[in-house]
Amino acid sequence: MASPVNKRRIQMIFAAASTLILLFIIIKGLWQYIGAFFGVAILYVLFRKLNTFLRDKTFLGRKGAALITIIASVLVVVIPSFLLISAAASQLSGTLSDPQVITDAVDDLNAKLPWIDLVGTLSDQVPRIAEFIANALISSFSNITRSAIALAITYFLLYFILIEDEQKLKKGARDLIPFSKKNAEKLLEDFKRITNATLITSGLMALLQGFLLAILFVIFGIRAAVFWGLLGAFLSFIPIVGPALIWVPVAIIKLAQGHIAPAIIIAAGGLLIAYVDNLLRPYLNRKIGRINQVVSLLGIFMGLAVFGIIGVIIGPIIISSFLLTIKMFKEEYLD
Repeated sequence: MASPVNKRRIQMIFAAASTLILLFIIIKGLWQYIGAFFGVAILYVLFRKLNTFLRDKTFLGRKGAALITIIASVLVVVIPSFLLISAAASQLSGTLSDPQVITDAVDDLNAKLPWIDLVGTLSDQVPRIAEFIANALISSFSNITRSAIALAITYFLLYFILIEDEQKLKKGARDLIPFSKKNAEKLLEDFKRITNATLITSGLMALLQGFLLAILFVIFGIRAAVFWGLLGAFLSFIPIVGPALIWVPVAIIKLAQGHIAPAIIIAAGGLLIAYVDNLLRPYLNRKIGRINQVVSLLGIFMGLAVFGIIGVIIGPIIISSFLLTIKMFKEEYLD
């Protein structure tokens, strides 16, 4: 017959195994919406002070303050993102709907750069492009549905977090962290610091790069310069390439049209924008959040691969928090 100690150990192992199995099932079922849970944390850090002000300094109360905060986040984050993506899609659709524009551009490029064999290249790629578009159209409904569900999850959770008492939230989060009270509080503070640093740095660099790109295009009379500047700001979240996805094709087209000086200046301006980013981003990361540049870059690539565009923000937060957790584990359990 099992001793009380062995029986207790068996019960503990069974409880731990049951918990892990249930956790695996939950994660597997919700993994496709994992970005929504990180989105809640990011929006909470961004709009927490606004919610606190509305709750404590106005007559709105907890629920009213939470609703106004959610509306503000939709107006500041969701709607501008939707409008920018829609405008980009509209611009692309307008270009593709006029075959003559595409034909003229291809003829110009083929005449100026005959060694590229642009016509042959396009002929080879057209079937693949058509297949890609067809697959995208087939899956578009499911993608829209998934995005809508993720957005609903984000704001549903955000509402209940905003109406909850901050001290209770902090205590609940601290109790879930398997470290001492001191280290748990430090981990929560560092998470907030890293999130703020990532958001501020990415936001400032996006605004700066978009502004510089718009100015560059205005100088050379590129149509819809403001739109391209906004799109450049959005693309700046993508590492290495970023706004180059816009100014490199423009410079090539200018060169193919025989406008050599504008092409060179646009390329030089684009390289200057990239240099400014490489110069200021590491400085801001160190100054605001003390985030290592290598950690930030690895986090961005990991985040993009796992979470899509929002991973640019989520990735560095996850890696920085992981490294901090390892440090705390070593200090608390190994030293």
